[in-house]
Amino acid sequence: MGVWGLDIYDDDLAVDIKEEFERYLMEGMDEAEAIDELIASNDNLLDDPQDVGTFVLTVATLARDNDVTSKKVTKMLKALHRNSEYWNDLKENEEELYEARKDLLREFL
Repeated sequence: MGVWGLDIYDDDLAVDIKEEFERYLMEGMDEAEAIDELIASNDNLLDDPQDVGTFVLTVATLARDNDVTSKKVTKMLKALHRNSEYWNDLKENEEELYEARKDLLREFL
C-alpha cells in the first residue's frame, strides 16, 4: 500500500477503508453498523504488523467524524497504543509518519 503524506487519508489502505465504509452507508447501514461491519470484515488487519495502525486510526477517525461511540474502537485504540512492534518499526523506518500517527492516536486516548 502506498503512503504519500502524513494525513491518515494519504494512505491507500485508509482510502480503501473509507470507501468501504461509504459503501456500507449506501447499502442502508447506519454509521454504527458500518463501523462494526468494517471491523468484522477487516479483522485480519488487526494482526498485520504493518497495516494495524492505519486500519485502527482510520476506523477511529471515521467513528469520530460520524459521531459513533464504539467500545470496539476504544479497545482497538488501546491495543494499538500498547503495540510496541508497530510503533518501533514505524519510528525506525518513517520518523515523520510515526510522529503524525502518534499525534492522531493521542487525539483519541
